[in-house]
Amino acid sequence: MWDPMSFDRTVSGGIRSVLTILALAVMAACSSAPAQQQPGRGVEVTSMGGGKYFPGESPYAAGVIPEARIHDAQRNRDVVMTIEYPTRGGPYPVIVFSHAYGSSKDAYVSLTEYWVGHGYICIKPSHHDAGTVREPLTRPTGAQGEERGRREGRSARTSGVEVRNVPQQAAPESLWQAQTPADWQNRTRDITLILDSIDQLEQKYPELAGKIDRARIGVGGDSYGAFTTMLLSGMTSFKTTPQLHPADPRIRAALAVSPQGVSDVFGLTPESWRGVKIPMMFMTGSADRGLGENGDPKWRHDPFAYSPAGDKYFISFAGARHSTFAGNGGAISDAEVMRNSRPQTDAWGNPVAMQAPSSTGRGISGVQSSRRVLGSIQLTTIAFWDAYLKNDANALEYLKSDAFLSMNSGGTNVERK
Repeated sequence: MWDPMSFDRTVSGGIRSVLTILALAVMAACSSAPAQQQPGRGVEVTSMGGGKYFPGESPYAAGVIPEARIHDAQRNRDVVMTIEYPTRGGPYPVIVFSHAYGSSKDAYVSLTEYWVGHGYICIKPSHHDAGTVREPLTRPTGAQGEERGRREGRSARTSGVEVRNVPQQAAPESLWQAQTPADWQNRTRDITLILDSIDQLEQKYPELAGKIDRARIGVGGDSYGAFTTMLLSGMTSFKTTPQLHPADPRIRAALAVSPQGVSDVFGLTPESWRGVKIPMMFMTGSADRGLGENGDPKWRHDPFAYSPAGDKYFISFAGARHSTFAGNGGAISDAEVMRNSRPQTDAWGNPVAMQAPSSTGRGISGVQSSRRVLGSIQLTTIAFWDAYLKNDANALEYLKSDAFLSMNSGGTNVERK
């Protein structure tokens, strides 16, 4: 089920090494069997759950409902969503994923199909802001795209639209900082409506019958979706009186990709995260610019820093920027790292093994770099979900081990508390 993301830049030396470190660390911490070479696959990674993980490969076949709908009578609004699910067996934990501002339910396929392929149901709603920022094609292409297109009743060649990218020099929050607390609540309401409507979804779409485990629910999101996720996970915004705190107790674990830090714009103070008690992973990149005059990427570390200790994780991938996680051409090139980074350290003060760019300025090929970046994201997130939604003791042991922290290399920053 490999879904190549088309990055238009390659990555720095640190991000190129993190997948190798991660694979070796997982094997050392969680496997009693020796690694084996698989033709065309590279090094096999024995999973924390007894199966076998490969970046980009999945043991479960995935089905998709491309246009599921639930009507919210209170708001007189249909919430449209894509539901991806394992075609056999069940029940499976549920992950509801909230998209970035202006994106849609059709994005993040590379990530969510990987989770589905490891035994999760992924539900991706289109929020009220969907489509307000036009973005490049993020669906799989080639044979895989055609196969998914047939399942969705469309042509893979027309599965996206030509669009503009968010300027790399601007923090993406600048696009949605004019959104109001009412808009924020609309987004959180989309997700609570889905959780309220699981019985209805199973009745309306028979292919889901018996597949949804209502007791094991996770929520994730990217950018504006990370803000939505954090609100549902216990974060408080002081933008309104009374404060906005729409936490949902059904959520057992959460993933915030490119999260927001302390900001008057969003009513966030160091006290905002004191109510985040559930397990949470915060993920960003050393080139993922923050809101503010300096655009400091370390701003995205605030949610981890101010959350109470206990099952909290933070990863900043060296050279990765905001669009990396959505697959929109987002890994910084070797040449750009050399041009814009200070000589020996990254934004976190960690040493960076700088490598001269190739004569083409691209370093390793785009396919190789996209596999390494995506593979690192896939493996770390699936370990997190398995630990906290499947109660996988080996996955939890890995996250608590020194092997997990050994990803600190070449500018990648990993923390745990």
